[in-house]
Amino acid sequence: MIIILCSGYRLDPSEDIIKNSGISAALLKPLDFKSVAETIRSVLDDSTRLAASSA
Repeated sequence: MIIILCSGYRLDPSEDIIKNSGISAALLKPLDFKSVAETIRSVLDDSTRLAASSA
């Protein structure tokens, strides 16, 4: 499952804590289209690589 957290609040947890909780990526508001698109592309690419390596 892919989860992208989008928040208007500051995220205190480290990147390791976020990844270990099952969240694929985190974005902070205000958002711009480019950063959202890049994050989605990155998360999809990572999940595709993981699926291919586990096959």
